[in-house]
Amino acid sequence: MLVKAPDPPSLNIDGNAVEFAGSFVYLGSTVTNNGDLKPEIVRRQTLFSNVMQALRKPLWRQQSISRTTKMRIYNAAVLSVLLYCTETWLFTGTLSSRLDGFDSRALRLILGIHWRDLVSNETVQAFAKQSSASSLAARHRVRWYGHVLRLPPHHPSQAILDFDPG
Repeated sequence: MLVKAPDPPSLNIDGNAVEFAGSFVYLGSTVTNNGDLKPEIVRRQTLFSNVMQALRKPLWRQQSISRTTKMRIYNAAVLSVLLYCTETWLFTGTLSSRLDGFDSRALRLILGIHWRDLVSNETVQAFAKQSSASSLAARHRVRWYGHVLRLPPHHPSQAILDFDPG
Protein backbone atom coordinates (compact mmCIF):
# COMPACT_ATOMS: atom_id res chain seq x y z
CA MET A 1 0.00 0.00 0.00
CA LEU A 2 1.43 3.37 -1.00
CA VAL A 3 0.62 6.29 1.20
CA LYS A 4 1.18 9.78 -0.16
CA ALA A 5 1.71 12.05 2.80
CA PRO A 6 2.84 15.66 2.79
CA ASP A 7 6.49 16.30 3.46
CA PRO A 8 7.10 16.49 7.21
CA PRO A 9 8.05 19.84 8.70
CA SER A 10 11.75 20.42 9.25
CA LEU A 11 13.07 19.18 12.55
CA ASN A 12 15.85 20.82 14.54
CA ILE A 13 17.51 19.25 17.54
CA ASP A 14 19.91 21.49 19.45
CA GLY A 15 20.17 23.73 16.40
CA ASN A 16 21.02 20.87 14.03
CA ALA A 17 18.67 20.13 11.17
CA VAL A 18 17.58 16.50 10.98
CA GLU A 19 17.14 15.05 7.51
CA PHE A 20 14.27 12.69 6.83
CA ALA A 21 15.16 9.41 5.15
CA GLY A 22 13.17 8.04 2.23
CA SER A 23 13.80 4.53 3.54
CA PHE A 24 15.71 2.74 6.27
CA VAL A 25 16.24 -0.76 7.60
CA TYR A 26 14.59 -1.44 10.96
CA LEU A 27 14.72 -4.86 12.63
CA GLY A 28 15.94 -6.38 9.37
CA SER A 29 13.11 -5.00 7.25
CA THR A 30 13.14 -2.02 4.87
CA VAL A 31 10.71 0.73 5.82
CA THR A 32 9.88 3.43 3.29
CA ASN A 33 8.28 6.80 3.85
CA ASN A 34 5.40 5.92 1.48
CA GLY A 35 4.78 2.28 2.43
CA ASP A 36 6.20 0.87 -0.83
CA LEU A 37 7.12 -2.82 -0.53
CA LYS A 38 9.31 -3.01 -3.63
CA PRO A 39 12.60 -2.07 -1.87
CA GLU A 40 11.93 -4.68 0.83
CA ILE A 41 11.09 -7.37 -1.73
CA VAL A 42 14.21 -6.62 -3.76
CA ARG A 43 16.30 -6.68 -0.58
CA ARG A 44 14.82 -10.04 0.54
CA GLN A 45 15.46 -11.57 -2.89
CA THR A 46 19.04 -10.28 -2.90
CA LEU A 47 19.72 -11.70 0.56
CA PHE A 48 18.11 -15.00 -0.47
CA SER A 49 20.26 -15.20 -3.61
CA ASN A 50 23.41 -14.43 -1.62
CA VAL A 51 22.71 -17.23 0.85
CA MET A 52 21.94 -19.68 -1.97
CA GLN A 53 25.16 -18.75 -3.75
CA ALA A 54 27.24 -19.00 -0.56
CA LEU A 55 25.96 -22.56 0.03
CA ARG A 56 26.29 -23.69 -3.60
CA LYS A 57 29.68 -25.42 -3.44
CA PRO A 58 29.86 -26.45 0.21
CA LEU A 59 26.33 -27.85 0.39
CA TRP A 60 24.10 -27.97 -2.67
CA ARG A 61 26.69 -29.59 -4.97
CA GLN A 62 27.82 -32.19 -2.43
CA GLN A 63 26.64 -35.67 -3.39
CA SER A 64 27.55 -37.06 0.04
CA ILE A 65 24.92 -34.91 1.81
CA SER A 66 21.41 -36.34 1.75
CA ARG A 67 18.49 -34.55 0.13
CA THR A 68 16.67 -34.57 3.47
CA THR A 69 19.54 -32.71 5.16
CA LYS A 70 19.74 -30.22 2.30
CA MET A 71 16.01 -29.53 2.51
CA ARG A 72 16.18 -29.03 6.28
CA ILE A 73 18.99 -26.52 5.87
CA TYR A 74 17.13 -24.84 3.00
CA ASN A 75 13.97 -24.42 5.09
CA ALA A 76 15.76 -23.27 8.23
CA ALA A 77 18.55 -21.07 6.89
CA VAL A 78 17.59 -20.02 3.37
CA LEU A 79 13.82 -19.93 2.92
CA SER A 80 13.44 -18.08 6.21
CA VAL A 81 15.57 -15.27 4.73
CA LEU A 82 13.16 -14.92 1.79
CA LEU A 83 10.01 -15.13 3.91
CA TYR A 84 11.17 -12.90 6.77
CA CYS A 85 8.45 -10.37 7.64
CA THR A 86 6.08 -11.51 4.86
CA GLU A 87 3.29 -11.51 7.44
CA THR A 88 2.93 -7.78 6.86
CA TRP A 89 3.13 -7.74 3.05
CA LEU A 90 0.16 -7.10 0.82
CA PHE A 91 0.28 -10.06 -1.56
CA THR A 92 -0.59 -9.73 -5.21
CA GLY A 93 -0.44 -12.34 -7.95
CA THR A 94 2.82 -10.84 -9.20
CA LEU A 95 4.45 -10.95 -5.78
CA SER A 96 3.34 -14.54 -5.20
CA SER A 97 4.73 -15.52 -8.60
CA ARG A 98 8.07 -13.85 -7.86
CA LEU A 99 8.42 -15.63 -4.52
CA ASP A 100 7.45 -18.97 -6.05
CA GLY A 101 9.89 -18.42 -8.90
CA PHE A 102 12.80 -17.82 -6.55
CA ASP A 103 11.78 -20.85 -4.51
CA SER A 104 11.46 -23.10 -7.57
CA ARG A 105 14.86 -22.09 -8.92
CA ALA A 106 16.42 -22.81 -5.54
CA LEU A 107 14.74 -26.21 -5.29
CA ARG A 108 15.92 -27.09 -8.80
CA LEU A 109 19.49 -26.23 -7.82
CA ILE A 110 19.29 -28.29 -4.63
CA LEU A 111 17.68 -31.28 -6.33
CA GLY A 112 19.87 -31.10 -9.43
CA ILE A 113 16.95 -30.62 -11.82
CA HIS A 114 17.94 -28.57 -14.87
CA TRP A 115 15.43 -26.37 -16.69
CA ARG A 116 16.08 -28.36 -19.87
CA ASP A 117 14.58 -31.42 -18.15
CA LEU A 118 11.13 -29.82 -18.69
CA VAL A 119 9.89 -30.58 -15.19
CA SER A 120 7.07 -28.36 -13.92
CA ASN A 121 7.47 -26.33 -10.74
CA GLU A 122 4.62 -28.29 -9.14
CA THR A 123 6.47 -31.55 -9.84
CA VAL A 124 9.67 -30.09 -8.36
CA GLN A 125 7.79 -29.08 -5.21
CA ALA A 126 6.16 -32.49 -4.93
CA PHE A 127 9.53 -34.20 -5.40
CA ALA A 128 11.01 -31.98 -2.68
CA LYS A 129 7.93 -32.54 -0.47
CA GLN A 130 7.75 -28.77 -0.17
CA SER A 131 4.90 -26.24 -0.24
CA SER A 132 5.27 -23.18 -2.43
CA ALA A 133 6.83 -20.08 -0.91
CA SER A 134 3.62 -18.09 -1.40
CA SER A 135 1.56 -20.70 0.48
CA LEU A 136 4.13 -20.72 3.31
CA ALA A 137 3.89 -16.92 3.46
CA ALA A 138 0.08 -17.20 3.59
CA ARG A 139 0.39 -19.60 6.54
CA HIS A 140 2.68 -17.11 8.28
CA ARG A 141 0.12 -14.34 7.75
CA VAL A 142 -2.72 -16.43 9.18
CA ARG A 143 -0.59 -17.39 12.19
CA TRP A 144 0.34 -13.74 12.78
CA TYR A 145 -3.31 -12.68 12.43
CA GLY A 146 -4.23 -15.24 15.11
CA HIS A 147 -1.63 -13.77 17.46
CA VAL A 148 -3.01 -10.26 16.92
CA LEU A 149 -6.59 -11.43 17.49
CA ARG A 150 -5.65 -12.95 20.84
CA LEU A 151 -4.10 -9.72 22.13
CA PRO A 152 -6.04 -7.71 24.71
CA PRO A 153 -8.51 -5.17 23.25
CA HIS A 154 -6.46 -2.18 24.49
CA HIS A 155 -3.23 -3.36 22.79
CA PRO A 156 -1.98 -0.98 20.04
CA SER A 157 -1.85 -3.82 17.50
CA GLN A 158 -5.61 -4.25 17.83
CA ALA A 159 -6.09 -0.71 16.48
CA ILE A 160 -5.02 -1.81 12.99
CA LEU A 161 -7.80 -4.40 12.89
CA ASP A 162 -10.39 -1.67 13.52
CA PHE A 163 -8.73 0.88 11.19
CA ASP A 164 -11.06 2.43 8.62
CA PRO A 165 -9.29 4.95 6.34
CA GLY A 166 -12.54 6.04 4.65
